[in-house]
Amino acid sequence: EDILSQIEKEKKEIKSLHDRNEQILKEIKLEVDSKVAKIYNAMKPKNAAEIFDNMITEGKIDDVFAIILRLKETNVTQILKSMDVSHSSIVTHLLEDYKNKNK
Repeated sequence: EDILSQIEKEKKEIKSLHDRNEQILKEIKLEVDSKVAKIYNAMKPKNAAEIFDNMITEGKIDDVFAIILRLKETNVTQILKSMDVSHSSIVTHLLEDYKNKNK
């Protein structure tokens, strides 16, 4: 009985530690995402478009989309105008799908 009690206590401590670590990771991710968005919002749209085009060519469309979701709408418009047409089309479809799923 004592052993089971000790195991339960340690199990709760481990869960608590896991939950705290998970929360810290979420906070770090939010901070990084915020900084990335600030960088791209401050960048000239043409430069951001070139970077995004390269990332998409390398197969990193999910990364590009995650960044675009955090940018100001006016910046996204300018960036999409400067991107390769096929790439901006892909991003536009992703944005539409995202909008429809989150109504």
